[in-house]
Amino acid sequence: MSIQEKLSTYLRNIWNNNELFLHYFTVLFFFSLMGGFLLYPSMPQKADEFVNEAFSGIFVPNSSFQTFRNIVARNVGATCITLILGLSIFAPTLIVTINGLLVGLVIHSGLGRGTLTLHQLFFGIAPHAIFELPAFLLSASLGTRIGFALLSHGNLVEKFTILYVRLREGIITYIILILPLLIIAAWIEAYITSALILG
Repeated sequence: MSIQEKLSTYLRNIWNNNELFLHYFTVLFFFSLMGGFLLYPSMPQKADEFVNEAFSGIFVPNSSFQTFRNIVARNVGATCITLILGLSIFAPTLIVTINGLLVGLVIHSGLGRGTLTLHQLFFGIAPHAIFELPAFLLSASLGTRIGFALLSHGNLVEKFTILYVRLREGIITYIILILPLLIIAAWIEAYITSALILG
């Protein structure tokens, strides 16, 4: 079996093992996004402060490379925390909800203040989001699946065996799939999205 075939088989297994959680977190994220978008008009000032705080220190004027490094650090930190806290089972749900709300607030804030047009929203944000969002949702799915290992049937040894297998799967998937997606997304966000939105 070639490397390409092995990788294809591995990715197919990842999808099959996490399909239910991926569907759940995808729906949760988009409902949270809509919630954040609809919530903005009731608290515009606080929402703007929250958005500014969330992105404070990320975008560095005149330094796309430093912005790129900041975005990678932020997203790697967020996805690692989501993966690790999956042991609690419920933490990834909370993290995905908060991130969905934040994105909804950002979109409404940008459109409402005139700093973001629909053209910028689609062509500026979508290119990096198609890499970043799957990486984020996959880390939440993997983390939750790891947590559910503790609720599996069997004795303590069997549970920890399942936990080890899923933790190993999560780490490998993070390295070969999630991390590259985050790096690609960060590069697009730093060098293309910033130019389209910030000018």
